[in-house]
Amino acid sequence: MMAEQIGSVLSESGGVGIAKQMYSEALERTRGDETVNAKTDETDRGAALSWVTDLERRTLGTSAESQNP
Repeated sequence: MMAEQIGSVLSESGGVGIAKQMYSEALERTRGDETVNAKTDETDRGAALSWVTDLERRTLGTSAESQNP
């Protein structure tokens, strides 16, 4: 009974909207309209590693590499 009610509400309201959202995202990727690039390149990776190393030095007083013989 509950499943029938949920199905009725979803069909009346036009669904949950997943397909519409996926279509608009695919269309934006095709057009190239200000989509977020989730890939990281070597510049981003190097900057992140540099930040982590700097944080280690400030937190621990030395880098983790110098503590390993």
